[in-house]
Amino acid sequence: MKQKILLLLVLLMSLGFGQEFKIIHVKNNFAPDFYGYADDRIVVKFSSEATRLFDQRLLQNGRSGIAALDRLNEKFNARFIKKQFVGSEPKMVNGKMIDLSNMYKIYFTQKIDAVEIAREYAQLDVVIAAEPVGIHGLSSLPNDAQFYLQWHLDRPVNDADVDAPEAWDIETGDEDVIVAILDSGVRYYHVDLGGGDASYTDPTNVDGNMWVNWIEKNGTAGVDDDGNGFVDDWIGWDFVDNATYGHPNEDSMTPDNDPRDFNGHGTHCAGNVGALTNNGGGLCAVTGGWGNGTLTPWGNGVKVMALRVGYQLRFGGTGVVLMDAAAEAFYYAADNGAKIVSCSWGSSESGGMAAAVDYFLAHGGLIFHAAGNDGADDPDYLDNRGDCISVAATDSNDTAADFTNYGTWVDISVPGTTIWSTYHNYQDDAGDYIAGLSGTSMSTPIAAAVAALIWSQNPTWTAAQVEQRLYDTADDIEDNLSSTYKGKMGAGRVNAYNAVQGGEDPGIIGDVNDDDAPNSTDALIILSCDVGLDVSSFCPMNCGDVNDDGFVNSTDALIVLSYDVGIEITFPVGASGCYADVTPCPGCNP
Repeated sequence: MKQKILLLLVLLMSLGFGQEFKIIHVKNNFAPDFYGYADDRIVVKFSSEATRLFDQRLLQNGRSGIAALDRLNEKFNARFIKKQFVGSEPKMVNGKMIDLSNMYKIYFTQKIDAVEIAREYAQLDVVIAAEPVGIHGLSSLPNDAQFYLQWHLDRPVNDADVDAPEAWDIETGDEDVIVAILDSGVRYYHVDLGGGDASYTDPTNVDGNMWVNWIEKNGTAGVDDDGNGFVDDWIGWDFVDNATYGHPNEDSMTPDNDPRDFNGHGTHCAGNVGALTNNGGGLCAVTGGWGNGTLTPWGNGVKVMALRVGYQLRFGGTGVVLMDAAAEAFYYAADNGAKIVSCSWGSSESGGMAAAVDYFLAHGGLIFHAAGNDGADDPDYLDNRGDCISVAATDSNDTAADFTNYGTWVDISVPGTTIWSTYHNYQDDAGDYIAGLSGTSMSTPIAAAVAALIWSQNPTWTAAQVEQRLYDTADDIEDNLSSTYKGKMGAGRVNAYNAVQGGEDPGIIGDVNDDDAPNSTDALIILSCDVGLDVSSFCPMNCGDVNDDGFVNSTDALIVLSYDVGIEITFPVGASGCYADVTPCPGCNP
Protein backbone atom coordinates (compact mmCIF):
# COMPACT_ATOMS: atom_id res chain seq x y z
CA MET A 1 0.00 0.00 0.00
CA LYS A 2 1.38 3.35 -0.96
CA GLN A 3 -0.78 6.41 -1.34
CA LYS A 4 -2.36 6.78 2.08
CA ILE A 5 -3.71 10.31 2.06
CA LEU A 6 -3.06 11.68 5.50
CA LEU A 7 -5.60 14.35 6.34
CA LEU A 8 -4.77 16.10 9.59
CA LEU A 9 -7.29 17.53 12.04
CA VAL A 10 -7.68 21.28 11.74
CA LEU A 11 -9.25 23.99 13.85
CA LEU A 12 -13.02 24.38 13.60
CA MET A 13 -13.11 28.11 13.33
CA SER A 14 -13.86 30.91 10.90
CA LEU A 15 -11.45 33.80 10.61
CA GLY A 16 -13.13 37.16 10.36
CA PHE A 17 -10.71 39.16 8.24
CA GLY A 18 -10.24 39.40 4.50
CA GLN A 19 -12.35 37.07 2.38
CA GLU A 20 -14.04 34.70 4.81
CA PHE A 21 -13.38 31.04 4.14
CA LYS A 22 -14.82 28.07 5.96
CA ILE A 23 -12.26 25.83 7.62
CA ILE A 24 -13.14 22.17 7.48
CA HIS A 25 -12.23 19.36 9.88
CA VAL A 26 -11.15 16.36 7.79
CA LYS A 27 -10.50 13.07 9.55
CA ASN A 28 -7.51 10.82 8.91
CA ASN A 29 -8.12 8.71 5.83
CA PHE A 30 -5.77 5.78 5.27
CA ALA A 31 -6.35 4.80 1.66
CA PRO A 32 -4.55 1.86 0.02
CA ASP A 33 -2.49 2.51 -3.08
CA PHE A 34 -3.94 -0.22 -5.28
CA TYR A 35 -7.59 -1.23 -5.37
CA GLY A 36 -7.30 -3.74 -8.20
CA TYR A 37 -8.37 -3.46 -11.81
CA ALA A 38 -11.56 -2.07 -13.32
CA ASP A 39 -13.94 -4.98 -13.86
CA ASP A 40 -15.68 -3.61 -16.95
CA ARG A 41 -12.94 -2.65 -19.45
CA ILE A 42 -9.50 -3.24 -20.94
CA VAL A 43 -7.23 -1.14 -23.17
CA VAL A 44 -6.05 -2.67 -26.44
CA LYS A 45 -3.44 -1.48 -28.92
CA PHE A 46 -4.30 -2.82 -32.36
CA SER A 47 -2.14 -3.04 -35.46
CA SER A 48 -2.61 -0.29 -38.02
CA GLU A 49 -3.87 -2.88 -40.48
CA ALA A 50 -6.58 -3.94 -38.03
CA THR A 51 -7.93 -0.46 -37.33
CA ARG A 52 -8.16 0.24 -41.06
CA LEU A 53 -10.49 -2.77 -41.31
CA PHE A 54 -12.75 -1.67 -38.43
CA ASP A 55 -16.39 -1.19 -39.33
CA GLN A 56 -17.03 2.04 -37.41
CA ARG A 57 -20.78 1.37 -37.34
CA LEU A 58 -20.25 -1.81 -35.33
CA LEU A 59 -17.93 -0.41 -32.64
CA GLN A 60 -20.77 1.11 -30.61
CA ASN A 61 -22.23 -2.40 -30.29
CA GLY A 62 -19.01 -4.07 -29.23
CA ARG A 63 -18.06 -5.51 -32.60
CA SER A 64 -15.37 -4.63 -35.14
CA GLY A 65 -15.98 -6.47 -38.40
CA ILE A 66 -12.83 -8.57 -37.88
CA ALA A 67 -13.87 -12.19 -37.38
CA ALA A 68 -11.19 -13.35 -34.94
CA LEU A 69 -11.58 -10.26 -32.78
CA ASP A 70 -15.36 -10.44 -32.80
CA ARG A 71 -15.30 -14.04 -31.60
CA LEU A 72 -13.67 -12.82 -28.39
CA ASN A 73 -15.95 -9.78 -28.26
CA GLU A 74 -18.94 -12.08 -28.40
CA LYS A 75 -17.46 -14.59 -25.95
CA PHE A 76 -16.95 -11.92 -23.28
CA ASN A 77 -20.04 -9.82 -24.11
CA ALA A 78 -18.27 -6.69 -25.28
CA ARG A 79 -20.65 -3.75 -24.87
CA PHE A 80 -18.90 -1.08 -26.95
CA ILE A 81 -15.48 -0.17 -28.32
CA LYS A 82 -14.12 3.37 -28.50
CA LYS A 83 -10.89 5.08 -29.42
CA GLN A 84 -8.96 5.97 -26.28
CA PHE A 85 -7.23 9.16 -27.39
CA VAL A 86 -9.71 11.40 -29.21
CA GLY A 87 -8.45 12.71 -32.53
CA SER A 88 -5.03 11.10 -32.20
CA GLU A 89 -2.97 10.51 -35.34
CA PRO A 90 0.66 9.46 -35.86
CA LYS A 91 2.92 12.50 -35.60
CA MET A 92 6.54 13.48 -35.16
CA VAL A 93 7.19 15.22 -31.82
CA ASN A 94 10.67 16.63 -31.20
CA GLY A 95 12.24 14.10 -33.52
CA LYS A 96 10.31 11.11 -32.18
CA MET A 97 7.39 9.39 -33.89
CA ILE A 98 4.45 9.06 -31.50
CA ASP A 99 1.34 7.07 -32.44
CA LEU A 100 -1.60 6.67 -30.07
CA SER A 101 -4.16 6.32 -32.85
CA ASN A 102 -4.51 2.54 -32.62
CA MET A 103 -5.34 2.38 -28.91
CA TYR A 104 -8.92 1.50 -28.04
CA LYS A 105 -10.96 0.69 -24.95
CA ILE A 106 -13.28 -2.30 -24.92
CA TYR A 107 -16.13 -2.20 -22.38
CA PHE A 108 -18.00 -5.33 -21.29
CA THR A 109 -21.58 -5.91 -20.21
CA GLN A 110 -20.71 -8.19 -17.29
CA LYS A 111 -17.97 -8.07 -14.67
CA ILE A 112 -14.73 -9.49 -15.98
CA ASP A 113 -11.36 -10.77 -14.82
CA ALA A 114 -9.53 -7.97 -16.60
CA VAL A 115 -6.06 -9.51 -16.33
CA GLU A 116 -7.15 -12.83 -17.83
CA ILE A 117 -9.24 -11.27 -20.59
CA ALA A 118 -6.43 -8.88 -21.54
CA ARG A 119 -4.16 -11.90 -21.81
CA GLU A 120 -6.58 -13.59 -24.23
CA TYR A 121 -6.95 -10.51 -26.42
CA ALA A 122 -3.17 -10.10 -26.53
CA GLN A 123 -2.88 -13.47 -28.29
CA LEU A 124 -4.76 -12.23 -31.36
CA ASP A 125 -2.67 -11.43 -34.44
CA VAL A 126 -4.41 -8.06 -34.83
CA VAL A 127 -3.45 -7.02 -31.28
CA ILE A 128 -0.07 -5.53 -30.38
CA ALA A 129 -0.77 -5.26 -26.65
CA ALA A 130 -3.68 -5.48 -24.22
CA GLU A 131 -3.78 -4.41 -20.59
CA PRO A 132 -6.21 -3.97 -17.71
CA VAL A 133 -7.03 -0.60 -16.11
CA GLY A 134 -5.57 -0.10 -12.64
CA ILE A 135 -7.45 1.76 -9.90
CA HIS A 136 -5.18 3.61 -7.45
CA GLY A 137 -5.61 5.78 -4.36
CA LEU A 138 -5.17 9.52 -4.43
CA SER A 139 -1.46 10.23 -2.65
CA SER A 140 7.18 40.60 -0.06
CA LEU A 141 4.61 39.24 2.38
CA PRO A 142 1.06 39.10 1.04
CA ASN A 143 -2.09 40.34 2.79
CA ASP A 144 -3.96 37.04 2.53
CA ALA A 145 -5.77 36.41 5.80
CA GLN A 146 -4.69 32.82 6.37
CA PHE A 147 -1.12 33.12 5.09
CA TYR A 148 0.13 32.71 8.65
CA LEU A 149 -1.06 29.08 8.53
CA GLN A 150 1.14 28.23 5.57
CA TRP A 151 4.39 27.37 7.31
CA HIS A 152 5.67 25.57 4.22
CA LEU A 153 5.90 28.93 2.43
CA ASP A 154 7.49 30.94 5.25
CA ARG A 155 8.83 29.56 8.55
CA PRO A 156 11.40 31.94 10.10
CA VAL A 157 11.81 29.72 13.18
CA ASN A 158 14.06 27.13 11.52
CA ASP A 159 13.83 27.92 7.79
CA ALA A 160 12.26 24.54 6.96
CA ASP A 161 10.11 26.28 4.35
CA VAL A 162 10.55 26.86 0.61
CA ASP A 163 11.34 30.59 1.04
CA ALA A 164 8.37 31.73 -1.03
CA PRO A 165 8.24 35.39 0.16
CA GLU A 166 11.88 35.87 -0.80
CA ALA A 167 11.18 34.31 -4.21
CA TRP A 168 8.16 36.58 -4.77
CA ASP A 169 10.46 39.61 -4.78
CA ILE A 170 11.89 38.15 -7.99
CA GLU A 171 9.15 36.05 -9.62
CA THR A 172 5.49 35.31 -8.79
CA GLY A 173 4.47 33.14 -11.73
CA ASP A 174 3.62 33.71 -15.38
CA GLU A 175 0.25 33.16 -17.05
CA ASP A 176 1.90 31.44 -20.01
CA VAL A 177 2.95 28.50 -17.83
CA ILE A 178 0.20 25.89 -17.42
CA VAL A 179 0.24 23.22 -14.71
CA ALA A 180 -2.24 20.39 -15.23
CA ILE A 181 -3.73 18.91 -12.05
CA LEU A 182 -4.73 15.31 -12.77
CA ASP A 183 -6.85 14.41 -9.78
CA SER A 184 -10.37 14.15 -8.37
CA GLY A 185 -11.26 17.37 -10.18
CA VAL A 186 -10.98 21.00 -9.12
CA ARG A 187 -13.46 23.39 -7.54
CA TYR A 188 -12.55 25.84 -10.27
CA TYR A 189 -15.14 28.34 -9.01
CA HIS A 190 -13.49 28.57 -5.58
CA VAL A 191 -12.96 32.30 -5.15
CA ASP A 192 -9.25 31.84 -4.29
CA LEU A 193 -8.72 29.93 -7.55
CA GLY A 194 -11.27 31.25 -10.03
CA GLY A 195 -11.23 34.90 -8.96
CA GLY A 196 -13.54 37.32 -7.20
CA ASP A 197 -16.51 36.76 -9.53
CA ALA A 198 -16.40 32.97 -9.32
CA SER A 199 -19.08 31.25 -7.25
CA TYR A 200 -21.11 28.08 -6.86
CA THR A 201 -24.21 29.87 -8.14
CA ASP A 202 -22.40 31.00 -11.30
CA PRO A 203 -19.55 28.53 -11.89
CA THR A 204 -18.99 29.72 -15.46
CA ASN A 205 -17.93 33.19 -14.28
CA VAL A 206 -14.37 31.98 -13.77
CA ASP A 207 -11.01 33.57 -14.45
CA GLY A 208 -8.40 34.02 -11.69
CA ASN A 209 -5.58 31.51 -11.97
CA MET A 210 -7.67 28.82 -13.64
CA TRP A 211 -6.81 27.82 -17.20
CA VAL A 212 -9.75 28.83 -19.35
CA ASN A 213 -10.08 27.76 -22.98
CA TRP A 214 -11.39 31.10 -24.20
CA ILE A 215 -12.05 29.87 -27.74
CA GLU A 216 -14.58 27.39 -26.35
CA LYS A 217 -15.80 29.72 -23.60
CA ASN A 218 -16.68 32.38 -26.17
CA GLY A 219 -17.64 29.92 -28.89
CA THR A 220 -20.81 28.14 -29.94
CA ALA A 221 -22.36 25.65 -27.51
CA GLY A 222 -22.24 22.09 -28.81
CA VAL A 223 -19.47 22.89 -31.30
CA ASP A 224 -15.79 21.95 -31.06
CA ASP A 225 -14.70 25.52 -31.78
CA ASP A 226 -10.96 24.91 -31.41
CA GLY A 227 -10.98 21.54 -33.18
CA ASN A 228 -9.14 19.65 -30.43
CA GLY A 229 -11.66 16.80 -30.35
CA PHE A 230 -13.37 17.92 -27.13
CA VAL A 231 -16.64 19.83 -27.43
CA ASP A 232 -17.09 22.88 -25.18
CA ASP A 233 -13.99 22.10 -23.07
CA TRP A 234 -13.85 25.64 -21.72
CA ILE A 235 -12.45 24.74 -18.26
CA GLY A 236 -10.65 21.42 -18.89
CA TRP A 237 -12.25 17.98 -19.03
CA ASP A 238 -13.75 15.20 -16.92
CA PHE A 239 -12.33 11.86 -18.12
CA VAL A 240 -14.08 9.61 -15.58
CA ASP A 241 -16.52 7.17 -17.14
CA ASN A 242 -18.53 4.16 -16.01
CA ALA A 243 -17.21 4.35 -12.43
CA THR A 244 -19.90 2.09 -11.01
CA TYR A 245 -18.56 2.26 -7.45
CA GLY A 246 -18.52 6.04 -7.25
CA HIS A 247 -20.42 8.08 -4.68
CA PRO A 248 -24.11 8.30 -5.71
CA ASN A 249 -24.06 12.10 -5.59
CA GLU A 250 -21.02 12.38 -7.85
CA ASP A 251 -20.91 12.47 -11.64
CA SER A 252 -18.97 9.28 -12.36
CA MET A 253 -20.51 7.73 -15.47
CA THR A 254 -20.03 10.00 -18.49
CA PRO A 255 -17.01 12.10 -19.54
CA ASP A 256 -17.94 15.74 -20.01
CA ASN A 257 -16.71 19.33 -19.92
CA ASP A 258 -17.24 19.85 -16.18
CA PRO A 259 -14.18 18.67 -14.19
CA ARG A 260 -15.50 19.92 -10.85
CA ASP A 261 -14.32 18.24 -7.66
CA PHE A 262 -16.38 16.16 -5.23
CA ASN A 263 -13.75 14.52 -3.03
CA GLY A 264 -11.74 17.69 -2.24
CA HIS A 265 -8.29 16.23 -2.87
CA GLY A 266 -7.87 17.75 -6.31
CA THR A 267 -8.96 21.20 -5.16
CA HIS A 268 -6.34 21.07 -2.40
CA CYS A 269 -3.63 20.14 -4.91
CA ALA A 270 -4.75 22.93 -7.25
CA GLY A 271 -4.53 25.53 -4.50
CA ASN A 272 -0.91 24.63 -3.84
CA VAL A 273 -0.16 25.79 -7.38
CA GLY A 274 -2.66 28.52 -8.13
CA ALA A 275 -4.22 30.05 -5.00
CA LEU A 276 -4.44 33.77 -5.77
CA THR A 277 -1.71 35.60 -3.85
CA ASN A 278 -2.01 39.09 -2.36
CA ASN A 279 -5.69 39.33 -3.24
CA GLY A 280 -6.97 39.94 0.29
CA GLY A 281 -8.32 36.40 0.25
CA GLY A 282 -7.53 33.31 2.21
CA LEU A 283 -4.31 31.64 1.08
CA CYS A 284 -1.27 31.91 -1.17
CA ALA A 285 0.59 29.69 -3.59
CA VAL A 286 4.18 29.63 -4.81
CA THR A 287 3.00 30.60 -8.30
CA GLY A 288 -0.20 32.45 -7.39
CA GLY A 289 0.88 35.68 -9.07
CA TRP A 290 0.59 38.99 -7.26
CA GLY A 291 -2.69 40.84 -6.90
CA ASN A 292 -3.43 44.43 -5.97
CA GLY A 293 -4.50 43.58 -2.43
CA THR A 294 -8.19 43.23 -3.28
CA LEU A 295 -10.42 40.40 -4.42
CA THR A 296 -10.38 40.90 -8.19
CA PRO A 297 -11.85 38.60 -10.88
CA TRP A 298 -8.52 38.18 -12.60
CA GLY A 299 -5.23 36.52 -11.71
CA ASN A 300 -1.71 36.84 -13.08
CA GLY A 301 -0.11 33.67 -11.79
CA VAL A 302 0.57 30.29 -13.34
CA LYS A 303 -2.59 28.75 -14.81
CA VAL A 304 -4.13 25.59 -13.34
CA MET A 305 -5.62 23.16 -15.86
CA ALA A 306 -8.39 21.08 -14.27
CA LEU A 307 -8.40 17.47 -15.52
CA ARG A 308 -10.60 15.07 -13.57
CA VAL A 309 -9.31 11.49 -13.56
CA GLY A 310 -10.61 10.24 -10.19
CA TYR A 311 -13.67 9.99 -8.01
CA GLN A 312 -14.80 9.22 -4.47
CA LEU A 313 -15.73 5.66 -3.61
CA ARG A 314 -19.28 5.00 -2.52
CA PHE A 315 -18.10 3.66 0.82
CA GLY A 316 -15.29 4.95 3.04
CA GLY A 317 -14.92 8.39 1.50
CA THR A 318 -11.60 7.61 -0.19
CA GLY A 319 -10.65 8.92 -3.60
CA VAL A 320 -9.30 6.77 -6.42
CA VAL A 321 -7.88 7.35 -9.90
CA LEU A 322 -8.50 5.30 -13.05
CA MET A 323 -5.36 4.70 -15.09
CA ASP A 324 -7.17 4.93 -18.44
CA ALA A 325 -8.62 8.31 -17.45
CA ALA A 326 -5.17 9.49 -16.33
CA ALA A 327 -3.66 8.37 -19.64
CA GLU A 328 -6.25 10.33 -21.60
CA ALA A 329 -5.61 13.39 -19.43
CA PHE A 330 -1.86 13.25 -20.20
CA TYR A 331 -2.75 13.28 -23.89
CA TYR A 332 -5.09 16.26 -23.43
CA ALA A 333 -2.55 18.16 -21.32
CA ALA A 334 0.16 17.76 -23.97
CA ASP A 335 -2.07 18.88 -26.83
CA ASN A 336 -3.45 21.87 -24.95
CA GLY A 337 -0.27 23.53 -23.77
CA ALA A 338 0.46 22.21 -20.27
CA LYS A 339 4.17 22.32 -19.43
CA ILE A 340 3.86 20.46 -16.11
CA VAL A 341 1.63 17.68 -14.81
CA SER A 342 1.12 17.04 -11.08
CA CYS A 343 0.13 13.49 -10.06
CA SER A 344 -0.73 12.94 -6.39
CA TRP A 345 -1.78 9.29 -6.64
CA GLY A 346 -0.44 5.78 -7.04
CA SER A 347 0.19 4.40 -10.51
CA SER A 348 0.64 1.24 -12.54
CA GLU A 349 1.59 0.43 -16.11
CA SER A 350 -1.97 -0.17 -17.19
CA GLY A 351 -4.81 1.53 -19.02
CA GLY A 352 -2.57 3.06 -21.70
CA MET A 353 -0.40 4.96 -19.22
CA ALA A 354 2.99 4.14 -20.76
CA ALA A 355 2.09 5.46 -24.21
CA ALA A 356 0.40 8.58 -22.83
CA VAL A 357 3.28 9.48 -20.50
CA ASP A 358 5.72 9.04 -23.40
CA TYR A 359 3.51 11.34 -25.46
CA PHE A 360 3.48 14.09 -22.84
CA LEU A 361 7.22 13.92 -22.21
CA ALA A 362 7.93 14.01 -25.94
CA HIS A 363 6.22 17.40 -25.98
CA GLY A 364 8.88 18.72 -23.60
CA GLY A 365 6.99 18.67 -20.32
CA LEU A 366 7.74 17.67 -16.72
CA ILE A 367 5.79 15.15 -14.63
CA PHE A 368 5.79 15.33 -10.83
CA HIS A 369 4.61 12.27 -8.91
CA ALA A 370 3.94 11.67 -5.23
CA ALA A 371 6.36 9.15 -3.70
CA GLY A 372 3.66 7.75 -1.41
CA ASN A 373 2.82 7.64 2.27
CA ASP A 374 3.65 4.14 3.51
CA GLY A 375 6.91 5.08 5.20
CA ALA A 376 8.66 2.55 2.99
CA ASP A 377 11.09 2.15 0.12
CA ASP A 378 8.30 1.29 -2.31
CA PRO A 379 8.38 2.91 -5.77
CA ASP A 380 5.53 2.39 -8.22
CA TYR A 381 5.32 2.65 -12.00
CA LEU A 382 5.87 6.39 -12.46
CA ASP A 383 8.64 6.34 -9.83
CA ASN A 384 10.43 3.50 -11.58
CA ARG A 385 10.34 5.04 -15.05
CA GLY A 386 13.24 7.38 -14.30
CA ASP A 387 11.87 10.22 -16.43
CA CYS A 388 9.26 11.42 -13.93
CA ILE A 389 10.13 13.44 -10.82
CA SER A 390 9.37 11.56 -7.59
CA VAL A 391 8.55 13.79 -4.62
CA ALA A 392 9.02 12.87 -0.93
CA ALA A 393 7.69 14.84 2.05
CA THR A 394 9.47 16.75 4.82
CA ASP A 395 8.06 18.13 8.06
CA SER A 396 8.42 21.41 9.94
CA ASN A 397 11.70 20.19 11.46
CA ASP A 398 13.20 19.95 7.97
CA THR A 399 13.54 16.21 8.11
CA ALA A 400 11.68 13.30 6.54
CA ALA A 401 7.98 13.22 7.41
CA ASP A 402 7.19 10.07 9.35
CA PHE A 403 4.80 8.83 6.65
CA THR A 404 6.85 9.55 3.53
CA ASN A 405 8.15 6.90 1.22
CA TYR A 406 11.87 7.15 0.48
CA GLY A 407 14.59 5.57 -1.62
CA THR A 408 17.36 6.23 -4.08
CA TRP A 409 14.61 6.68 -6.68
CA VAL A 410 13.29 9.83 -4.93
CA ASP A 411 14.32 12.99 -6.79
CA ILE A 412 13.35 15.86 -4.50
CA SER A 413 11.79 16.58 -1.08
CA VAL A 414 9.12 19.16 -0.25
CA PRO A 415 7.19 20.13 2.91
CA GLY A 416 4.15 17.88 3.26
CA THR A 417 2.72 18.09 6.79
CA THR A 418 -0.34 20.19 7.64
CA ILE A 419 -0.32 21.99 4.32
CA TRP A 420 -3.13 24.54 4.08
CA SER A 421 -4.85 24.98 0.75
CA THR A 422 -8.21 25.39 -0.97
CA TYR A 423 -10.74 22.60 -0.46
CA HIS A 424 -14.18 21.39 -1.56
CA ASN A 425 -16.70 20.04 0.94
CA TYR A 426 -19.34 18.00 -0.91
CA GLN A 427 -21.71 18.37 2.04
CA ASP A 428 -21.75 22.15 1.53
CA ASP A 429 -21.44 22.85 -2.19
CA ALA A 430 -21.94 26.59 -1.80
CA GLY A 431 -19.09 27.12 0.67
CA ASP A 432 -15.50 27.96 -0.22
CA TYR A 433 -13.33 25.97 2.20
CA ILE A 434 -9.69 25.66 3.19
CA ALA A 435 -8.16 22.64 4.91
CA GLY A 436 -4.86 21.48 6.38
CA LEU A 437 -3.82 18.15 4.85
CA SER A 438 -0.66 16.06 5.01
CA GLY A 439 0.94 13.67 2.57
CA THR A 440 3.24 13.46 -0.42
CA SER A 441 0.06 14.39 -2.30
CA MET A 442 0.54 17.89 -0.93
CA SER A 443 4.30 17.98 -1.53
CA THR A 444 3.93 17.14 -5.21
CA PRO A 445 2.00 20.20 -6.44
CA ILE A 446 4.32 22.44 -4.40
CA ALA A 447 7.30 20.92 -6.21
CA ALA A 448 5.46 21.40 -9.50
CA ALA A 449 4.81 25.03 -8.55
CA VAL A 450 8.49 25.73 -7.88
CA ALA A 451 9.33 24.25 -11.28
CA ALA A 452 6.64 26.48 -12.79
CA LEU A 453 8.24 29.46 -11.05
CA ILE A 454 11.59 28.60 -12.63
CA TRP A 455 9.95 28.26 -16.04
CA SER A 456 8.13 31.57 -15.54
CA GLN A 457 11.45 33.30 -15.02
CA ASN A 458 13.18 31.39 -17.83
CA PRO A 459 10.56 30.80 -20.54
CA THR A 460 13.06 29.62 -23.16
CA TRP A 461 14.50 26.85 -21.00
CA THR A 462 13.93 23.20 -21.74
CA ALA A 463 12.33 20.80 -19.30
CA ALA A 464 15.77 19.33 -18.56
CA GLN A 465 17.13 22.75 -17.62
CA VAL A 466 14.21 23.51 -15.32
CA GLU A 467 14.54 20.12 -13.64
CA GLN A 468 18.28 20.57 -13.13
CA ARG A 469 17.80 24.02 -11.57
CA LEU A 470 15.26 22.53 -9.17
CA TYR A 471 17.86 20.01 -7.98
CA ASP A 472 20.86 22.33 -8.01
CA THR A 473 19.17 24.92 -5.78
CA ALA A 474 17.56 22.61 -3.22
CA ASP A 475 18.61 22.94 0.43
CA ASP A 476 20.78 20.12 1.72
CA ILE A 477 18.96 18.36 4.58
CA GLU A 478 21.16 15.26 4.84
CA ASP A 479 22.44 16.23 8.29
CA ASN A 480 18.85 16.31 9.56
CA LEU A 481 18.03 12.79 8.39
CA SER A 482 18.24 9.56 10.33
CA SER A 483 20.16 6.66 8.82
CA THR A 484 16.96 5.25 7.32
CA TYR A 485 16.54 8.26 5.06
CA LYS A 486 20.12 9.33 4.31
CA GLY A 487 20.72 9.37 0.57
CA LYS A 488 17.07 8.55 -0.02
CA MET A 489 15.31 11.93 -0.04
CA GLY A 490 16.56 13.17 -3.39
CA ALA A 491 18.57 16.30 -4.13
CA GLY A 492 17.30 18.04 -1.01
CA ARG A 493 14.33 20.17 0.07
CA VAL A 494 13.17 22.59 -2.61
CA ASN A 495 13.97 26.27 -2.19
CA ALA A 496 11.98 28.62 -4.42
CA TYR A 497 14.18 31.62 -3.66
CA ASN A 498 17.40 29.83 -4.55
CA ALA A 499 15.74 28.57 -7.72
CA VAL A 500 14.98 32.05 -9.07
CA GLN A 501 17.63 34.31 -7.54
CA GLY A 502 20.10 33.70 -10.36
CA GLY A 503 23.15 31.55 -10.63
CA GLU A 504 24.75 29.74 -13.51
CA ASP A 505 22.56 28.61 -16.38
CA PRO A 506 22.36 24.82 -16.02
CA GLY A 507 22.81 24.49 -19.77
CA ILE A 508 21.31 21.82 -21.97
CA ILE A 509 22.21 18.21 -21.28
CA GLY A 510 24.46 16.91 -24.06
CA ASP A 511 25.15 20.36 -25.54
CA VAL A 512 28.93 19.99 -25.64
CA ASN A 513 29.67 22.88 -28.00
CA ASP A 514 27.23 25.23 -26.25
CA ASP A 515 25.10 26.03 -29.32
CA ASP A 516 21.83 25.35 -27.43
CA ALA A 517 21.13 22.19 -29.44
CA PRO A 518 22.24 18.68 -28.44
CA ASN A 519 22.69 16.98 -31.81
CA SER A 520 24.98 14.86 -33.96
CA THR A 521 27.72 17.50 -33.87
CA ASP A 522 28.00 17.07 -30.10
CA ALA A 523 28.08 13.31 -30.54
CA LEU A 524 30.94 13.59 -33.05
CA ILE A 525 32.87 15.83 -30.68
CA ILE A 526 32.53 13.24 -27.92
CA LEU A 527 33.43 10.39 -30.27
CA SER A 528 36.52 12.23 -31.49
CA CYS A 529 37.56 12.63 -27.87
CA ASP A 530 36.91 8.97 -27.20
CA VAL A 531 39.06 7.62 -30.03
CA GLY A 532 42.03 9.89 -29.41
CA LEU A 533 41.75 12.85 -31.75
CA ASP A 534 42.97 16.27 -30.66
CA VAL A 535 40.03 17.88 -28.88
CA SER A 536 41.85 19.41 -25.94
CA SER A 537 39.39 22.31 -25.79
CA PHE A 538 36.70 19.87 -24.75
CA CYS A 539 38.22 17.07 -22.73
CA PRO A 540 39.87 18.83 -19.78
CA MET A 541 36.50 20.16 -18.62
CA ASN A 542 34.90 16.75 -19.06
CA CYS A 543 31.97 18.65 -20.58
CA GLY A 544 30.94 15.72 -22.76
CA ASP A 545 30.22 13.50 -19.75
CA VAL A 546 26.49 13.39 -20.45
CA ASN A 547 25.69 10.49 -18.12
CA ASP A 548 27.94 11.83 -15.35
CA ASP A 549 29.89 8.59 -14.87
CA GLY A 550 33.28 10.33 -14.84
CA PHE A 551 34.18 9.33 -18.40
CA VAL A 552 33.77 10.97 -21.79
CA ASN A 553 33.21 8.12 -24.21
CA SER A 554 30.99 6.60 -26.87
CA THR A 555 28.20 5.95 -24.40
CA ASP A 556 27.78 9.69 -24.00
CA ALA A 557 27.77 10.10 -27.78
CA LEU A 558 25.07 7.48 -28.19
CA ILE A 559 22.96 9.21 -25.56
CA VAL A 560 23.20 12.49 -27.47
CA LEU A 561 22.45 10.74 -30.76
CA SER A 562 19.41 9.03 -29.27
CA TYR A 563 18.14 12.44 -28.15
CA ASP A 564 18.88 13.97 -31.56
CA VAL A 565 17.17 11.40 -33.78
CA GLY A 566 14.54 10.16 -31.35
CA ILE A 567 15.54 6.49 -31.25
CA GLU A 568 15.69 4.45 -28.09
CA ILE A 569 19.08 3.07 -27.08
CA THR A 570 19.54 0.66 -24.20
CA PHE A 571 22.89 -0.35 -22.79
CA PRO A 572 23.71 -3.80 -21.38
CA VAL A 573 24.67 -3.89 -17.74
CA GLY A 574 28.31 -2.93 -17.39
CA ALA A 575 28.60 -1.75 -20.99
CA SER A 576 30.55 1.38 -21.80
CA GLY A 577 31.43 3.22 -24.96
CA CYS A 578 30.56 1.46 -28.20
CA TYR A 579 31.17 -1.89 -26.53
CA ALA A 580 34.69 -1.85 -28.01
CA ASP A 581 38.15 -1.10 -26.68
CA VAL A 582 39.16 2.46 -27.49
CA THR A 583 42.15 4.59 -26.58
CA PRO A 584 41.01 7.88 -25.08
CA CYS A 585 42.99 11.05 -25.45
CA PRO A 586 44.88 12.38 -22.41
CA GLY A 587 42.59 14.12 -19.98
CA CYS A 588 39.39 12.53 -21.25
CA ASN A 589 39.16 9.92 -18.54
CA PRO A 590 40.11 11.45 -15.17
